[in-house]
Amino acid sequence: MSENEMKLLGRETIEAYISEGGFICLKQESAMGEDPSIVMMLPTDIPAVVSWLQELAGEFPLSKDA
Repeated sequence: MSENEMKLLGRETIEAYISEGGFICLKQESAMGEDPSIVMMLPTDIPAVVSWLQELAGEFPLSKDA
């Protein structure tokens, strides 16, 4: 997958990448010009994090037009 395919655009950019230390990272740029926020996870953490995100997404009142 190319680097551009690992970014969500249209708001403060969210980028996913693997760090030099082998962590899976999510980085979000700040709209206020501050340092970006970075969340680092081990590959073994991913199933739990994905499960949490799916649970939260199921609770979010999504618009049918979104």
